[in-house]
Amino acid sequence: MLLRCLRAELIKFRRSPVWLAFVVLPIFPAILGTMNYLGNLGLLQSEWYSLWSQHTLFSSMFFLPALFGVFCAWQWRLEHTDHNWNSFLTAPVPVKDLCLAKLIWAAVMSLLSQAWIGALFIISGKLVGLAGPIPPELLGWLACGAVGGVSVCAVQLYFSLRIRAFAPPVAMALVGAILADVPLKTVVDPRGFYLVAVRQLLLPAVCLVALRLLRVDPLTAGVSVVLTGMPIGSTTAILAQKYGANAQFASKCVFLSTLTSLVTVPILTLFL
Repeated sequence: MLLRCLRAELIKFRRSPVWLAFVVLPIFPAILGTMNYLGNLGLLQSEWYSLWSQHTLFSSMFFLPALFGVFCAWQWRLEHTDHNWNSFLTAPVPVKDLCLAKLIWAAVMSLLSQAWIGALFIISGKLVGLAGPIPPELLGWLACGAVGGVSVCAVQLYFSLRIRAFAPPVAMALVGAILADVPLKTVVDPRGFYLVAVRQLLLPAVCLVALRLLRVDPLTAGVSVVLTGMPIGSTTAILAQKYGANAQFASKCVFLSTLTSLVTVPILTLFL
């Protein structure tokens, strides 16, 4: 039955353009990482290693979690629509085989995405004129990324199975990616609560009221509200340190906004 489930998932995969996301989305962090590397050559002097740090900064923090979240939510979308679960449960197919088939295909896509990320990394390095040899650790880095992607997909498949809506699992993927990069030893600063309240409660409320007054369609208004209430990016602390601001306070605000977004982001997705 597992082989039949794998073939069924492959047929569904072929008939959907979702695979294009795995081709297109990794290009954006490669471009952003390369541009960030070229803009900070005075600080980033380790050539290939510095370029890799900038590529992974953008891909692991935003693009890959969103990509895996969308893919896993899409995998369960057909089962959640039109009472297809009722039809499936009457078929002689174990649920565990279906779940395992989805996880196997997610693992395959994770491996292929890492291979594509590695190819983009090498191409970017050649285009910017890096003369040194390609790091021998590259294959190990990509393998670790693939294993990490499989673990993320396993969690996302579970959330997408339990939550019928499409948006909340994707939002959880983004929140989890940001939370993973926040130092756990960061001390909570009471001043940060004020800024977080403004950032994640007041601004989304103002955005919602303004869009309702302008009679914007509900889908556009909901997406705008959710985007307005997303947590502070972890690069805030890096930029604060680079330009001589209070990097410690910026780190505390990142931690607080990320922690509170575990509650606020799922609530905001109700407006989608």
